[in-house]
Amino acid sequence: MTIEEEVFRKTKIDFYKISKYGFKKDKSLYKYSKNIMNNTFRVDIEINNDGIVKGKVWR
Repeated sequence: MTIEEEVFRKTKIDFYKISKYGFKKDKSLYKYSKNIMNNTFRVDIEINNDGIVKGKVWR
């Protein structure tokens, strides 16, 4: 089980609410990207229509 699966296993995604937080729909995915830690890292989060969350941290 991935960390995303573990953290979000009991969560139901409200796609209307995540749009308010900056997620953008791109085909069948909702995407969010943000620079963190004084622009040292970038976090990319994707949520598909089934509510499966995947995340990556880039340097």
